[in-house]
Amino acid sequence: MESFLVFVKSLKEMKQKRILFMIEAYQNLSENFIYDTNFGTYPDYQNIGFDKQIRTEFYLHYTRFAFSIQKDLFSIPNDESKIYWENLKISLLKNLGLDKTIFDYEYKTFTIGLKLKGLRNISKKDFSKISGLSQRKIDLIEEYCFMAKLNDVRIYVERGLGINFSLILKE
Repeated sequence: MESFLVFVKSLKEMKQKRILFMIEAYQNLSENFIYDTNFGTYPDYQNIGFDKQIRTEFYLHYTRFAFSIQKDLFSIPNDESKIYWENLKISLLKNLGLDKTIFDYEYKTFTIGLKLKGLRNISKKDFSKISGLSQRKIDLIEEYCFMAKLNDVRIYVERGLGINFSLILKE
């Protein structure tokens, strides 16, 4: 646990959040939506939150982290393990100096990016030609959706996926 915390602290804030997003996704996403694609980086539920940008170095520390905590936290995502993860997440956020409210909001937008990636049934190169977005912008939307411009997300959805884009705002 300590080596994982040291590793995460050595990263920039966005990558710190991204790692915690991946752990959160591992815990929650498989029950929230169907993710099925032969393209992209995430072929199955177990790896749905992991991205290629920090995968190699991350796995070493993540594996140590995963085996240093409650053994069924990731293998059996039940209510007890979710409560345990919430407490652990609060502790990690506190140690990293990150705000929980902002983290929760950014995590929700992160899942939107993963859902969009799940809908993209072609390679990034082909999708870039169809949508008119650069591969860098596609990466930004899919991996760090909370940092993407709303207009880029609209273009991704409308031109790339051919779906009407609308914001439903609740009061």
